[in-house]
Formats: sequence, C-alpha cells, structure tokens
Amino acid sequence: MEKTDTIITYPLLLGIDTPSSNDIVQHDFILDCLESSSADLWQSVYIKHNGEWKADMRQVIGLASDINRCLLGVSYLSGKSFSHKDLIMGDLYTYFLQYLASLVFGDPHIFEPFQNRLCVKKQIQQIPNIITTNLVNPETIKHFSNILPTTKDKMNLLFEPGNIIEFHVQINCTLDIGDGKVDTLIFDKNAFNNNVLRPTIWKMRLLLS
Repeated sequence: MEKTDTIITYPLLLGIDTPSSNDIVQHDFILDCLESSSADLWQSVYIKHNGEWKADMRQVIGLASDINRCLLGVSYLSGKSFSHKDLIMGDLYTYFLQYLASLVFGDPHIFEPFQNRLCVKKQIQQIPNIITTNLVNPETIKHFSNILPTTKDKMNLLFEPGNIIEFHVQINCTLDIGDGKVDTLIFDKNAFNNNVLRPTIWKMRLLLS
C-alpha cells in the first residue's frame, strides 16, 4: 500500500476506478466484495423475449439471496482510503463506522460510540433489497444490455464469468429508520475540522464467476 498526503492508498483489487458524477457527495470509496457471484445465476434472472431482455421474477429470490451474501459480507477497500491508519477489514457497516470515527475523532478505530446507532445498521442492511428491486427495473435491464459486450455466438447471454458489477451505494447522514422518524448524526461542528458531513458513495464491486 502507498501513502499520499498521509492518507493510505490501497492497490485496486478489481481494476480501475470509475469517477463519481454526483457533486453533492463529499467522499466516495471503493469496496471490492471478496465473495464472487455466479454468472449463471445472474443469467437465469434475465431472459430474452421477442428480442428484448426481461426479468424472470421466479428467479429473483435466488439472486436477491446471493447479492445479500456478497454485499453484506467482507469487502476489501481499494484505492484511496479516508485515514492515514490501517483499517479493519470487514463489511460495509464496519467501514462506514470507521469512516465516521476517522472524521469525528481522527482515528478509525474509535467507532464504539456509533455501534449502537441501529438506524445506520438498518439502512445498510436494506441495501441488497433496494438493489435487487432496481435490478428488475426495465431501465436497468436496458442499461445492462447496452454496456455488457456480447459476441455473436452468445447473443442470448447477458452475463459471463469475469464481468464486474458495480453498485453505487449512497449513505446519507440523515437516516430514515422506516417508522416515520428521522435520526440525524449530530456532533460538535469543531469535531469535523470545518468539514461538512455530506453523503458518501460506496462503490461496491462484485465479480461474476
């Protein structure tokens, strides 16, 4: 790993970074899932009908379970970190807690004060379900068919081993906990060294095998 301006930069595990186009985001980070997903499973969800790709809803449950396993499992932070200290490898929740601790206390390892904020954990646990819902959206399916290369002898295949699926997960600092209440992370403004705590994007990358 390499240090740049005291911030650690880790080697990229799954290739180059893709820039974020969201100008309201303060920071974006790359998390490469250590668990891979089956290309055959993804392909079973998408079928070609009358020349157009559609989602087979009967297969979605299996894909949802697999996405949940991969995205909520252990990930590796690729590229530029948010701290000059080594991070504890873990899931998205663990990295986000370390991000908050680094921002507030200057040390990613002092994340105990945030562990009991169930609203944070609940929002993150809902991410795979939100992603799965979006994956069967016709616009998402059209996007896949436009960007994934398909050779002439594989015209009925949308996904192949080696494809990398990247999800941009935005975590807001004001969190809706699902019952009409809003829980906001509030700290002394001086703790942020005059930085505004804005939404973060976590680019979660999943390798198909």
